[in-house]
Amino acid sequence: MSWSHPSLRRTLALCTLFLTCLAAPVLAQPATPEDPRDRQIRELRQRLEEQQSQIDQLRQTLEGLLRPSAQAAPSTPTPAPESEQAQDPGPEPPPASAAQTELNTSATGSQPSMNPNISVSALLGGQKGGRPEDTQRNTFFVEEVEVALQAPVDPKTRLDAFIGFHSGETPEVEEAYATYTGLPGGLQARAGLFLNEVGRINTVHTHALPQIDRPLPAEEFFGHCGLRSPGVELSWLAPVPWYSKATVQMGSRFGHAHEHEEEGLDEEHHAFQLFPSDGATKPLWVARLENMAELNQDTTLMLGLSGAASTIQNQHLENSRIAGADLTLKWSPLDDPYRNLVWQTEFLAGRQKHLDPAEEARDFDGWYSFLNYRFNRNWRAGVRYDETDLPMHPGERQRRASALLEFLSSEWSALRFQYSRYNPNFSRPFDEFQIQWNLTIGPHGAHKY
Repeated sequence: MSWSHPSLRRTLALCTLFLTCLAAPVLAQPATPEDPRDRQIRELRQRLEEQQSQIDQLRQTLEGLLRPSAQAAPSTPTPAPESEQAQDPGPEPPPASAAQTELNTSATGSQPSMNPNISVSALLGGQKGGRPEDTQRNTFFVEEVEVALQAPVDPKTRLDAFIGFHSGETPEVEEAYATYTGLPGGLQARAGLFLNEVGRINTVHTHALPQIDRPLPAEEFFGHCGLRSPGVELSWLAPVPWYSKATVQMGSRFGHAHEHEEEGLDEEHHAFQLFPSDGATKPLWVARLENMAELNQDTTLMLGLSGAASTIQNQHLENSRIAGADLTLKWSPLDDPYRNLVWQTEFLAGRQKHLDPAEEARDFDGWYSFLNYRFNRNWRAGVRYDETDLPMHPGERQRRASALLEFLSSEWSALRFQYSRYNPNFSRPFDEFQIQWNLTIGPHGAHKY
């Protein structure tokens, strides 16, 4: 039969139409959708390629800026690719003059970024009641104004200076020290005038205290502003999984930071100094060891041991020493940075040996414990109990219980209210109410943890 036969052509046409109808649904089905992960991978690859291209362009631009103009031989410029033409940085700036270079490399140059950080902290206060001999009783006053100047000297050296203006007293340098961090093996050195690492509370500045005033043993043994001395310090951060730091200081005895004269106190009480500056020129040795462990992601526990000793050899004392232990528990949830709790306890015990062997040594001790809880961004409350011996009056002991309420309008402004009940064993109990407005301006450096 010939292929041109009409019946055969009709049969082939019908078969072709039938097969086309069967294949149409299959051809009409959409393509298999792309896996979302494959699409994300492709997009990430595209972004990486774009970022790499931008990095290459920036590197070429930076090399062109840093290339000395003297080494650039005159030649016919080669047209840059379109991608580089879009990133053209423009003409190379002229080299700085020698005078400008000298200014820009100085820590006190004309560039604001090279100036030291300057901050001012002010304590505005008022007091109702308190010790009968206290000159601030039933008055308003400016307790303290502290000016801080802090800045790096070079990549491995830092300088910090704090100048204090206290009510009714001559302004003075409270601390001024240089810190060097370039030593190997986790070592760090410090030199100048600084607060000694005796106990936990002694190194805290007045405006950073957890309560309005210092605990009784710290104030009685170290003075109103803490024990300090000019000297040198070497600290070592141990290479262990937890925080462990050892500090040794050698300094010249400096006496109290302040001798706040108060009417009604006898001369013997005013004369007490743990490490008086007169007598033999023997150094004051201070050592501290502190270890901190993370109990969980929100809680840390720190234990500190410290001590200080010096040979005095003045008219009355042969030597003096003190030792202490402190424990600090901090809870600060990661999901709520404005809520935290701090519990801190410290015990101090000292001895002064008299030059006359027949005279009995002077022993004294004291301790405190406080609990502060911050509810939210604006409110904090706390309680504290502290008691201490009066070294110049054997057998007399001062006791105090305090409650604190604090409103923090910001991290730089806090209004504090504190009530204290004194209960000494040598006189009748009495009450004290204090109010304090704690203000800070400027970039003030962070305090110790």
